[in-house]
Amino acid sequence: AMMLAMLPAVWVMASIAIAAYGVAPRYATAASWLIFVVFLILELGWEMRQVSNLVFAISPFAHVHWTSEVHASSILLLLIVATMLTTAGLAALSRRDIA
Repeated sequence: AMMLAMLPAVWVMASIAIAAYGVAPRYATAASWLIFVVFLILELGWEMRQVSNLVFAISPFAHVHWTSEVHASSILLLLIVATMLTTAGLAALSRRDIA
């Protein structure tokens, strides 16, 4: 159950990659990895108590972290964000001239 609770955060990361590819395909890989590394650094800094909870809340993984209680509202919010980012990325991709 704990691993299933982390799934919406992973979907947010995947949707960030889709949105980046739709907007700027040349830089999508670098941007996706950069954002993932920032989220990892935020988590590491939070676990070492160098980063406050407010800053750690930027990461989608903060809302489903195994040390805190996971609420249905946070999972629903992550699903909404993932859906919006995926929709925006696919809409941007459909406007490009791919032949």
